[in-house]
Amino acid sequence: MKKIPFIITIDTEGDDLWSQPEVIGTTNTKGLHRFQELCNKYSFKPVYLTNYEMAMDDGFVELGEHYSCRGQCEIGMHLHAWNSPPEYDLTGDDMHQQPFLFEYPESVIDSKVGFMTELLRSRFTAPIVSHRAGRWGMSPAYYNILGKYGYTVDCSVTPGVDWSGVKGKKDGNGGTDYYRSPHHYYFVDNTSGNRILEVPVTIEGFPRKKFFSPFDAVKYRLPKPMYRVMFRNRWLRPSLNNLDEMKLLVDKKVGADCKYLEFMIHSSELSAGLNPTFKTDEDIEKLYYMLEELFSHISAYAEGTTLNEFYKGTVSSER
Repeated sequence: MKKIPFIITIDTEGDDLWSQPEVIGTTNTKGLHRFQELCNKYSFKPVYLTNYEMAMDDGFVELGEHYSCRGQCEIGMHLHAWNSPPEYDLTGDDMHQQPFLFEYPESVIDSKVGFMTELLRSRFTAPIVSHRAGRWGMSPAYYNILGKYGYTVDCSVTPGVDWSGVKGKKDGNGGTDYYRSPHHYYFVDNTSGNRILEVPVTIEGFPRKKFFSPFDAVKYRLPKPMYRVMFRNRWLRPSLNNLDEMKLLVDKKVGADCKYLEFMIHSSELSAGLNPTFKTDEDIEKLYYMLEELFSHISAYAEGTTLNEFYKGTVSSER
């Protein structure tokens, strides 16, 4: 059986951003070497989607350069609008409200994407062509600007998930609604003329009760309130006790002839106490036990690839 691509994405960002710190640390850089070495064991290639504070961290740049130069990882861009230069005060308290980038004026979106792109391309020697939006928030204007700056692949879409109930600025309309978005990769046209490949995170709705199973084939045509009652989204993303769920998700997607698997985690979730989930050293050891088991399970079906490699392979196959 031909193996499918397995993409590991890491939102590479400061320590415990869930707590909305005024001063952002980057101690979690120290936890990334262990994760990279685990990926190396299975020939998997993590994509470090990097935001401003991590791009400014010399330790992370050294680590990223070391492994990317060996073809063992990819560096991409991840942009948190509220603390990424140039400064622009949208709400009067952006550090607390954490607005979505698409809520800013289009000229500000352009300047922030341009700054981050230039910064990453000056700090790393590898091409910077992959992207994930901060807080999963995308818009048509955002895609247009990514195309302008040479990005070819995005992984911001979370199919089956509606973020519109999650606020950025208090008087805004909330995040992006991906409830009916495709679960497979697809191309997004933009004004640059260069299509961007969208590679959604691996997420699937599982019935909350057995008697909801007959609705599985039509679940994404259900009204959102009905879907939420009948199904629960499972992500290829670790929490404290979801190893079996992630394995079931992998098996279901592979059984449905999926074209890739995409895993996600935050860099700060790989260090004890720098996130709200894995708080102790014991939690981190449990996480690594789960990752070892999960990666071993996935390796039977899949082989490691980066987002850029996946893009190139997809474009090549379509010619």
